[in-house]
Amino acid sequence: MPLLDDKQKADLLRHFKGLTGEVTVMLFARPADCDFCKVTTDLLNEVTGLSPKLQLQVLDVENDQAEAERCGVDKTPAVIVKGAGSEDCRIRFFGAPAGYEFTTLVEDLLMVSTGKHGLSAEVLAELGKVDQPVRVQVMTLPTCPYCPSMVRTAHRFALANKNITADMVEVSEFPALVKFYEVQGVPHTMIGETYGVVGVYKELDFIQEILRGIGKLPIELNEHVQVHEVTGIDSGPNIHEPHPHVHGRGVPPGSPAPQTGPKGKPRARKVSATAKPAQNPAPKTAAKKAGRKGVKK
Repeated sequence: MPLLDDKQKADLLRHFKGLTGEVTVMLFARPADCDFCKVTTDLLNEVTGLSPKLQLQVLDVENDQAEAERCGVDKTPAVIVKGAGSEDCRIRFFGAPAGYEFTTLVEDLLMVSTGKHGLSAEVLAELGKVDQPVRVQVMTLPTCPYCPSMVRTAHRFALANKNITADMVEVSEFPALVKFYEVQGVPHTMIGETYGVVGVYKELDFIQEILRGIGKLPIELNEHVQVHEVTGIDSGPNIHEPHPHVHGRGVPPGSPAPQTGPKGKPRARKVSATAKPAQNPAPKTAAKKAGRKGVKK
């Protein structure tokens, strides 16, 4: 049974008229042990089949281990969007790009095809200060209406700056990461492995947080941010060691400085997520606070 109905296909055909260059969509799957690999394969087959400019390449992480390692694939399903013939693996989805994130996939296809990230000269100037490799992981849920904004911005940054690798990570498919990164609300964005921010950021503010994450700016701990609460996810077995990291701009005002954990790394601060529960995925109103969007109580 098709995943896309006739109206959705018609909408996609209209959008795909804007494709100019060819795009390769790489899907890394583990058919023998991956709950969401088949549905992701079916979805991408339907999407790429709508335009000759879109090519789907399906790889098995075990049979194509060298390519998986080159692209930094550490979980499946993994989707990479890149120009045809490019060796780039920096615009990535871990988990099925479904729900609200489906629009992100479509916009990424158009962005990579045209090579137009849409960032202003001011943003590009600040983004140029990111002069070392950094991985940006945006933790999402399919029901989170605010998450695509952060994912799209991270992917645009990756297209514009080759030092940035940007991932969407759908945490309901990888529940161990909820505990590993202490995810209480989404979007929860990890910059590297020791610095996390929560909520939706404007482009320039997001760049400032990336610069903090790579040590170019001092870390600030302030401003309580409302987010889309993570509920109903079993965090699974604790397969990782405790993972210390600090949350920027997600800690209520007046909180003390972060304590020091093993090897001098800051321990994670608890971020209070006072949003409506995830069962209400599309609230009618949103509150802006210091450039971040949240769910109004």
